[in-house]
Parts: sequence; C-alpha cells; structure tokens
Amino acid sequence: CNNQRLLNRIEQLRTLLSRYESVYMQDTDLIDSSVKQHHLVIEALELGNLEQACDCLELNWRFGMESLLLKIKQNNYILCNPVSIG
Repeated sequence: CNNQRLLNRIEQLRTLLSRYESVYMQDTDLIDSSVKQHHLVIEALELGNLEQACDCLELNWRFGMESLLLKIKQNNYILCNPVSIG
C-alpha cells in the first residue's frame, strides 16, 4: 500500500488494540472462557452449521467486549488518549 496516511491509521489502531488485548490477556478466566467459545465455533463449522458458528462467534465477540469494558471500569484503566480521525 502506498497510502501512508492509511498505514499510519492502521498502526494507531494496532497500538490501541494491543493495549486492550494486554488487559484482557491478564485474566486467565477470560482466556479459558474465550478458548471454550472458540471450540464451539470450530465444532459448528466442522458440522457444517454456519448459522450456529456465526452465533457462537458473535457470543465470543460480545463476551470479550463486555468483559473487557467491565474490567476497565472496575480497575479505572486509561488505555488511550482520544485520537482525532479525519
């Protein structure tokens, strides 16, 4: 990609996401739950049940997001400064 502005934005997002990921990965209970949810996605795909796989994946995304937001709130984490996009 020759679009340096786009590459800079992607790098900002990667940095931001890695901060959230590091908070999430500190909690082994969250990791265990997430791994179990990933196995459910895989099982559904192996059975050819795409709808169930999508439902399991959505559950995993929501679980991760809600768990992380709760963890941030409980611990008063400040993970980033607002970034102007535009």
